Amino acid sequence: MTPPSRIVLLKPDYLQSIVPLWLSNPFIQRKARHFLEMKCDFPPNWNQLIGVRIHDYSGDRETATILNTAHPILKAVSLV
Repeated sequence: MTPPSRIVLLKPDYLQSIVPLWLSNPFIQRKARHFLEMKCDFPPNWNQLIGVRIHDYSGDRETATILNTAHPILKAVSLV
């Protein structure tokens, strides 16, 4: 799996979804070898959210956990 560039909140009329966003083609980027490499930027006001779990990640029918690079705990243990 390839980590997204960032996590965004998609808000159509009545439904909200947290979705991954890639700023370049994810199929030609380096794939994560370990779950701790699945990290990216989240909206700035989400710095207390350590991560999200996304089902059917990138259409692979896999579940992915994406970590928030701005979270204080991850910064404290140098995982970002």
